[in-house]
Amino acid sequence: MLKILADQCVYGDTIKALKKEGYNVIWTREVGLKNAPDEKIFNFAISQKRILLSFDREFGNFYKFNIAESFGVVIILVKNRTIRGVTFDTISFFKKLQEKSFRSTLFIVRQNLVRIRKF
Repeated sequence: MLKILADQCVYGDTIKALKKEGYNVIWTREVGLKNAPDEKIFNFAISQKRILLSFDREFGNFYKFNIAESFGVVIILVKNRTIRGVTFDTISFFKKLQEKSFRSTLFIVRQNLVRIRKF
């Protein structure tokens, strides 16, 4: 089962829907990381062996974050999208991939498009 750390910017409705689908999701707000620096969130995801889920493009900066050490980074692009649409796309994305596909990989998910970069 996928283990996911959802960044503070991820919609509560999206997190609830992921949990309802059976994903092991914790929200940074639930573990004392609300408003924590991105580096701390990234390192926490690694220490917990969790995929980092965020709407924050900054996590895609592979000069700043060592994605090769990660259990995967998934950035969902939300500009001009409804919460419902973002939630649907997020769940659809996770259903399509297997856990082994995430390690050391950056995924940028836009409606009907996924960019993948393996490190």
